[in-house]
Amino acid sequence: MASLVLPNPLASYPPGWSTFDQYAPQLGTGVFLFARPIGDINRFAARYKAARSLRSVEFEGLSQDTASSYSGLVQLLLTYSAFEFLLKCTGVEMKDSGSLLSEIQRATFLQNIRNLNGQNGVFTATHPHVNRTYQEQIALHLESADCNPWYLAGALRHAFAHGALTATPANVQPQAMGTVARFLSRGLFQCIDAEFRQRMTHFERLLAG
Repeated sequence: MASLVLPNPLASYPPGWSTFDQYAPQLGTGVFLFARPIGDINRFAARYKAARSLRSVEFEGLSQDTASSYSGLVQLLLTYSAFEFLLKCTGVEMKDSGSLLSEIQRATFLQNIRNLNGQNGVFTATHPHVNRTYQEQIALHLESADCNPWYLAGALRHAFAHGALTATPANVQPQAMGTVARFLSRGLFQCIDAEFRQRMTHFERLLAG
């Protein structure tokens, strides 16, 4: 008889969450270098879990390209929400969020975005629908200059969430919106995971003496 394999209840939580969950109620969040109370960290984790748990979004009556792009945008919507809350919990302002990547990581990530088919059209279509700060970052990106990639993710998220951006804007390649959105989501997850894991590792080293 095959043994029953129970799902890991922490599978969709940030890496090292079991450490936080075990010690934060007694020691508080400051030992993990967080700037917010435990309730806010839990709210971040709930957003993270929702984004990690998303597998697909189903639509009726839409073309495959449109459905794929909407699915990618919904993924970005959820992932960016977790990222925003992590910034709040760590006390990092959006204008400083680029520091969560090294110069090499940022340059590599931006180049990989620029290698995506149709990405130029995606950000050109997004540009008119966001505020000046986001527009400036998009302009730098389109000029192949250094910029904060999290502003690119935020611009796409904000324009979509506020109804200004559709999944298939005019002059944008089919599925390009979804491709870019999913790539940005993966980058956000990598950044979130690294930041959270680093704080758990720091605490565990202190605990070990």
